[in-house]
Amino acid sequence: MTAPDSECEEVTATPTPTRPAESPEPAPSGRAVVLLFAKRWGPRILGLLLFVFVLRTVGVGRVWAALRGADPWPLIPSVLATIPFIAVKSWRWAGLAAGLGTPTIGRLEAFRLYAIGLWWGQATPGQAGDFVKAWYLRRRGADLAAALTSCILDRLFDFVALFALSGIALLAYAGGGGSAILVILALVFVCAAIGAVVTERWRTPLLNFLARLTPRPLRERLAKVALLRSLAELQLDARELMPALAWTVASWIVSVGRVWLCFIAVDVHLPFADFMILTMLQTLAALISVGGIGTRDAVLLLFLRRYGYDDGQAIAISFLILGLNLANILPGFILWFRDPVPRGDPAADAETLPRGEVLKASGGR
Repeated sequence: MTAPDSECEEVTATPTPTRPAESPEPAPSGRAVVLLFAKRWGPRILGLLLFVFVLRTVGVGRVWAALRGADPWPLIPSVLATIPFIAVKSWRWAGLAAGLGTPTIGRLEAFRLYAIGLWWGQATPGQAGDFVKAWYLRRRGADLAAALTSCILDRLFDFVALFALSGIALLAYAGGGGSAILVILALVFVCAAIGAVVTERWRTPLLNFLARLTPRPLRERLAKVALLRSLAELQLDARELMPALAWTVASWIVSVGRVWLCFIAVDVHLPFADFMILTMLQTLAALISVGGIGTRDAVLLLFLRRYGYDDGQAIAISFLILGLNLANILPGFILWFRDPVPRGDPAADAETLPRGEVLKASGGR
């Protein structure tokens, strides 16, 4: 009795194609490692060293005496104003994001996401962590490039306000003249640049002109960057721009008012123009280091010495402003524990963006 042919046939296994092994990425050179370390830790170390130097020069006792003698009543409304400060800035950002085509979010949700962005931003030099809001929007169905663009525009409105307030303070301080003309021209240029960015009628001819000047290989590479395409296709009208300008004015009124209350608490009274200039300078200095530690102290110390105020009062004001910054990030720190998306599954973002684009958008962290 013979076995059936089907049982006698030799079964041949089809070889499984093997994927070529991916070549490992080249190890960064020693110079690249040093530059990366300096970029990531340099501002932190610089700020801390400057803070230690200033504190040793002034003396802890003088700073403590100024803080202990501070009037608590101006500080109470300054701290309570944290909620409206975050609210108006979050509503501005939500309006800009909706104008870019991202899913519409409510005001409470905008407040929550913006507060989390403030928490992340305060922990990074230049407040780069603030862009984490874009990843929260992405998890809600938004295009990452459009979400990042909304964060850039949100920063842009604050930058214009900072420049405008600095110009007004300089005009009042200088009393007109040639400096006033320069400031007015600069303000006109910045406003025109903002209009060129957000208005399609102005932006399209400008981009076409720049495209003709850009070499073709570079132009093709730039065209592949999703974030740049989002900026190029940006379309906002008065329905988004006018509320954004109004919220910007409101947020700066609250912000400057809170700082002014810190000055009043330690019995420092400056002319309005001088106070505005100092406020703008310390705001810019705070962008260099984490939380403005060290850099803000140095600016306040050098400026207030010209008016005969005690060094302890200057550093006390810096501590009070640092306290306001901590109050700003406290809501976001608490809310972040409920939805720590940035520390979630990174594969969700890597599925639609090449690895290089993910690194670029997240700042390489």
